[in-house]
Amino acid sequence: QEDANTSKGNMITDLTSINARLEQELRVLKNDNAAQGDMIEVLKSTQHRLEQELKVQENANTCKDSTIADLTSTKERLEQELKAQEDATTSKGNTIREMMSVNTRLEQELR
Repeated sequence: QEDANTSKGNMITDLTSINARLEQELRVLKNDNAAQGDMIEVLKSTQHRLEQELKVQENANTCKDSTIADLTSTKERLEQELKAQEDATTSKGNTIREMMSVNTRLEQELR
């Protein structure tokens, strides 16, 4: 009977020790899980911020694309206007030469 009591006492001591160790491991795991939960929240927040920054960059790129298209259109219009002015200048130059030639001929005829 004494041996049985001693054996049971030892078993109780062992189980108490094991339970204390398991409770300690459980506390550590709970703390780890809480820390991981905090890390997940930080990462979610970071991801959200990065997604917003990406959207801002995409909007800026879209705006730049639009500006490039507008400037290209303006450049083409100005090139067409410049060509029209050059053509008009050439035409007027030709008209002036023709009129000077006619005037020179008329002056010669008057002499």
